[in-house]
Amino acid sequence: MNPPIDLIILTMSRWDDPYSSTIFSLSKEFAKTHRVFYIDHPFTLKDVLSNYQQPAITRRQKALLWGQDVFHKVGGTLPNLTTVTPRFTLPINWANKPLYDSLSNWADKVILSAIRKTVKTYNIQQYIFINSFDPFFARTFPAEQPPLLYIYQSTDDMSQGPYVAKHGVWLEQQAFQKADLTLTTSQSLAQYARQYSSNVALLPNAADVSLFKQAITQTYQRPADIQHITTPIILYIGNLSQSRTNYSLIKAIATHHHNKHLLFIGPIDSDDYLQYGLDKQSNVTFLPPKNIKELPPYLQAAACGIIPFKVNQLTQSIYPLKINEYLAAGKPVITTNFSPDITDFAHIAFVTNTDQEFIDAIQTAIDTDSTTLQQERVMIAESNSWQNRAKRFWELVNTCLAQKRTFAPIG
Repeated sequence: MNPPIDLIILTMSRWDDPYSSTIFSLSKEFAKTHRVFYIDHPFTLKDVLSNYQQPAITRRQKALLWGQDVFHKVGGTLPNLTTVTPRFTLPINWANKPLYDSLSNWADKVILSAIRKTVKTYNIQQYIFINSFDPFFARTFPAEQPPLLYIYQSTDDMSQGPYVAKHGVWLEQQAFQKADLTLTTSQSLAQYARQYSSNVALLPNAADVSLFKQAITQTYQRPADIQHITTPIILYIGNLSQSRTNYSLIKAIATHHHNKHLLFIGPIDSDDYLQYGLDKQSNVTFLPPKNIKELPPYLQAAACGIIPFKVNQLTQSIYPLKINEYLAAGKPVITTNFSPDITDFAHIAFVTNTDQEFIDAIQTAIDTDSTTLQQERVMIAESNSWQNRAKRFWELVNTCLAQKRTFAPIG
């Protein structure tokens, strides 16, 4: 009998980041049947020194500085999910390519050490390694125990992030070439990856459908921070980003729908909303990020959900987590036509091509909502659950393993 197969995952998204991520959601699903070791994106020495009082640093201090207390279990009912904190690395993004290539060897040793320690501590016999959008690390593996498969996951357009693009683009191209299997979350990313690899598969984002369905199946008190809102709520959940968010459209929505309230829940990465005067709009409220489990009451209070993205190269590569979350809550969705993936939802959501179409669709969506439509939305979301994505992942893995050698199916 073959020994069990574990998963070691290196990711740009740390387990305690304030908002949900594709890979952490998948990791929780994988952990129902396999041991999962979730390696945090390393903090640099600069991060440690400049944020030493922040909870993300203080809870990891022993691991970062001395390599102690490295492993932790994530709270809840996931005994198979273990987080791994590697030691700090040096900030080297400033270096030119040849120097970066040389200096990154030390960073790789930090990750290799974390992998070796994980393998030894937990007596790992066989493992699949997943690098989720973090090509800066794990460019090599322990020679004494390489992974059965090296999987690289692309979740965004690396070229569109000013900081990560400097070295991320060429490092990601290398990752595509080295990986046994590349997974992408959007059609655009898959098309790009196929320039460098012949083994690329689409594995889109999904939703925790059972959680978001609670907006329909449960009865909540209206959260205290929105009790002042007495008009229909137009809701957006997620990051408000200078590169993605169409603030001029949001301003137009707030102006036109003055008898409704725009509610935004999530982090804000720039002050663009101030430039558009949205902080002075009486019918606009910005709330900080919420734990994903806190969101159903806000969705229950909303009349519709919106995705007011710009249409540009970055958004073309996005399959948004939030559309399936909105749909799982039974809410009508209005979105810009920003990517090939979003057009796949045109039969169940309002996919608009102009600002005026978007503005008009909000009223139509609210006026035409019904129990039947809510049920249809939930059904669509259920087909895009993390459970289904995990099932598809193991199908792809088994195919890939079969190409490498004869192996008993897993999953």
